[in-house]
Amino acid sequence: MKAFSYLFLQFKRIKTLFKNAVIVSLCFSLFILITAWAVTKKSNLTQGKYRFSVGVVGSNSNIFLKLGMSFLKTMDDTRYVLDIQEYKDEKEAEKNLEEGKISGYAVIPPEFFDSLYYFKNNSSIEVHVKSGLKGITGVVMEEVGNLASNIIIHTEAGLFTLMDFMEKNRVSYREQNYHVDNLFETYLKVLVRRSSISEVKELGSNTGLSFIAYYICAFLLLYSFLLTFVSLEYQTKSPLAFKKMVFVNGTGAFKQVLSEIIAVFVLNLVLYFIFVLFILIFFALGLFNIEEFGAHQAREFFVFTIKLIPALFLFTLAGFFIFEAVSGTIPKVMTAFVLIFGGAYVSGYFYPKNFLPLGMRAFGDALPTGVSFSYAVKVINGEGVFTAGKGFLENACGWFIVLYSVLFLLLTVGVRYSRLKGRQR
Repeated sequence: MKAFSYLFLQFKRIKTLFKNAVIVSLCFSLFILITAWAVTKKSNLTQGKYRFSVGVVGSNSNIFLKLGMSFLKTMDDTRYVLDIQEYKDEKEAEKNLEEGKISGYAVIPPEFFDSLYYFKNNSSIEVHVKSGLKGITGVVMEEVGNLASNIIIHTEAGLFTLMDFMEKNRVSYREQNYHVDNLFETYLKVLVRRSSISEVKELGSNTGLSFIAYYICAFLLLYSFLLTFVSLEYQTKSPLAFKKMVFVNGTGAFKQVLSEIIAVFVLNLVLYFIFVLFILIFFALGLFNIEEFGAHQAREFFVFTIKLIPALFLFTLAGFFIFEAVSGTIPKVMTAFVLIFGGAYVSGYFYPKNFLPLGMRAFGDALPTGVSFSYAVKVINGEGVFTAGKGFLENACGWFIVLYSVLFLLLTVGVRYSRLKGRQR
């Protein structure tokens, strides 16, 4: 059988699957888009900002605690980062921590302020977080716990040094009190105006993208990989006896695999743009607004999706290889499910990669899912994808897409050739 005849036959087979494939694609599209909209609709996330809720347990009758809470909530810049909840009872704070309403809480004992007042330092603040807490939340709570002690230690050292110096020089108690008060006031002024001596710049995710752009890239790539399930019925209902017959008649393993992949890719391409059409509708309704696309949101997004087609082709080849190499419908589904969602997780599709351990992050970057994500980020930022230098995996992600595509094609041909020769069932 001639190669073009075999390719035409594959398109006829794909045509019979088109209706079911579109239905499955629409279900995927609606689910992913509703999820994406729900994730990105909150203003704090779309602006790349998030406020962490923390609790403070202590008696509100203490004048120093009331003054400190008022200062943090109204004057200090931490009010833009931390949402501080006050509790009288530690059990209530512990319950809210278990329910996830707060990220952690600090317990300030009643004797803490007396300890400070008399320079005893025999009482401390207790910080409580969930066991195993990782990421930025744990870091924030650690900093909250260390903030008071660091300020107290350094300011007390300065005050004691000043008092010791004045006593050695026989300064009167009245002048000592005056200078100590002035130094304390200086410390307080520095603490209040520290925002003017440093600058905080919000960068969104570690890729340089805004959060909504980050997750649009992630969901678009995840959908592209999930399209591999569309070819499951196509490959499971393809009889090996017929393939062996056309193999004997001159249509080799490479021609067979290439023809079938082209047919599946064309189907995936149609389903991909159906998904893109849904997203464009969301743009038209004003539900999505990505700052990286500027004033012409829909047009720039459509151009971006066209440039993302090489990643779709890579995922088509990867999925085709999985279904070709694994025998049995259930093992095919389980293997594809684990590899797709496992690769997506370690590559930062669900959480920004900077939340993952360094080793897992490096592993995820090297996978096809990670290379494709780096490619999408480079494209949306208008950077080159075939460059070399520092961060070779990210800068040369275009080449890695080509290499992975060739690798999956050759592996699939090898598996098919082995089956046609009777070495696999």
